[in-house]
Amino acid sequence: MTSSSMTAARSQYLLELLDQVPDPRKRRGRRHPLAGLFPVGMAAVIAGSRSFTAIGRAADAGTEVPAGPGAARGPAEESTFRRAFAMIDPAGSPRSSAPGCGPGPCRSAAGW
Repeated sequence: MTSSSMTAARSQYLLELLDQVPDPRKRRGRRHPLAGLFPVGMAAVIAGSRSFTAIGRAADAGTEVPAGPGAARGPAEESTFRRAFAMIDPAGSPRSSAPGCGPGPCRSAAGW
């Protein structure tokens, strides 16, 4: 397996894990799936964003941050990230039920 295919497999694994996080928002009015907000928010933070305003700007920047699932509706606003991320309960996330996760750090079946 080449390095790029390993990276793609890891990225897909991460997206699948993020897709398991339950969305606490009401279905009505939900324009951007939570599984699409996570990768955009994480990419923005990795790129240096330190506030929801900066994450919103990065999401609106186009090619600087990769488009996540649901991006066909356009980039999410700062308020969307703020409200969605504020409602997430880390204790209620499926972390402990994910493969390789338990009370300690998560590890994949591949060991990374």
